[in-house]
Order: sequence, then C-alpha cells, then structure tokens
Amino acid sequence: MSFTISTNSAANPGVDAAKYKFDRWLETPAGEYYWAREAGAIDQHLKYLPGPHVLSMGSDLSARNAAVLAANRDFPYLYVVGSHKQGVSFEESDLRTCSALPESLPFGTDSMSSVLVTHALEMCAQPDQVLREIKRVLQPEGYALFTGFNTISPNYWGIGKWALRGSKYPKSIWHPRLADWLRLLEFEIVASSMFAYAPTSIAPRILAVSEAIEKAGNRWWPLLGGAYILVARKTVLGRKFVGGKLRTLFAHGKVVLGPSSTSSQQKAIEAPYDYDQVKCAQIRTT
Repeated sequence: MSFTISTNSAANPGVDAAKYKFDRWLETPAGEYYWAREAGAIDQHLKYLPGPHVLSMGSDLSARNAAVLAANRDFPYLYVVGSHKQGVSFEESDLRTCSALPESLPFGTDSMSSVLVTHALEMCAQPDQVLREIKRVLQPEGYALFTGFNTISPNYWGIGKWALRGSKYPKSIWHPRLADWLRLLEFEIVASSMFAYAPTSIAPRILAVSEAIEKAGNRWWPLLGGAYILVARKTVLGRKFVGGKLRTLFAHGKVVLGPSSTSSQQKAIEAPYDYDQVKCAQIRTT
C-alpha cells in the first residue's frame, strides 16, 4: 500500500513532549508492569480482529509495541504512525513506520482493516478529529481497538498523573464518553473491559500480591481498573460490504441490493467476536 505524508497540520510541542515522557515511563519497572497488563488485554482481542492491513497509533513506543503484538498474529501489512521526523521509513522488520499527525493520517479512505489506538486520543490536541480520521481510513465493518486511562480509578493517579506530571497530557477520556462519541460516528461497541488494578508503584516488587489484586479487582471491582480497552466496529447502514469480492459480483451482475436491513438483521450478521471466550464488561451510560 502506498501512502503520502500530509503537512496540513503543525506539530504540537506539548503533545510530543508528553509522548516522550510517557515512552520513558513505559521503560521503568512500573511502566513495564503496566504495559504487560495492557499487552495481555490487547492480545486477548487481536485474534478476533480482521486483516490484512492493520494500523497502530499512539506514542512512539506504545504504537510500536502494539504493532509487534499484531505481528505475532501474522498480520501481513502493519503500519505504525510515529511522531518524530516527517517522512517515511521502513524498518528491517515487517513494520512500516511513518511520521504523521493522528489528526491527518496519510492513508487512503477505507484502506485499513483494523486500527490499534493505544492512548492516541489522550496524547493529541484534537481527539474528535482523530476519531473522524480513524473512521475515514477504516474499511466498512472494520474494527478499532482503543486503550486509555480510567479516570475514576484510584490507580489512575499512580499511572497517568505520576508518569506525566508537569504536563497537561494525557487528557484522559472516560470510556462511557468515548463510547458515546463512537456511537455518534456510527460505530458499534463490541467489547470493553478494565485492567491494571494493582498499584504500579509497588506491583513490580511484590508480584504474588499484585496477581492477587488483579484477580480480585477483575472479579469484585471490575470498573475500577487503572485503564480500559474498548473495541468498536465501523458499521454501514443498510448493507455490508465485502471488499473486492462484492465488486466482482457487481461486475457479473450477480448482486441486487434490496431494502435496507433492519437493526435485528444487522445483529444477525456473523461477527468475529466470540462472546463466550471474551469476557467483557459492557459499557452502560445514562
């Protein structure tokens, strides 16, 4: 896939500084413990996400780490959006890295099968514009996976505020609010859950206690995890597109589009998620 760099928007020094601090924190023992929890949550959902084109966004380190997890799932085309120099570079691995702003992605419309968004909405100046860009580059029925800090968790003050003290980022978005934004953009919320219940300041030192806290938190106070993961699907009202296969059928005159399907018919469409295997806390908003 070819892509071009857009220079319509200027870089934000505050955002770049926050991403740099967050990446440095991820390399500390507390950050490594937190990322291990986030990687486990991401990997639980990766096996249900479609390919072959997968885009990873976030801070430089978190986006690259998420793309490495996707590489372990044998996605053939992996793209990583970084924040350093303008331009395109190809690594020795299968990861294709480009430096661009999340508000102006250098990819074509309907070009991505899945998008991994690891704290990218919290580390940007215009999260609403980032969501519009994600919707634009996603194919119909494509999936977007989001991770972010849970602002009502006591553990949040040990992660977001301590890791990035002195910065106005991350601008944490409460997951019910993110779910509302996604529904306004005609996404369907597929799954969500919390993780990182143990305090990251002491968790790396007492692993046995940390594991006990994680298990207890997942069972007894599931909404108070330090961070959340949310998966949404881009819906197309009235019909479901199947890419090149559908275009081939159109060319041979074998497809006739009828009336728009009802919501119950849309729910009957087979989704790649197995709810018996993925235990998720459903988001409820008032």
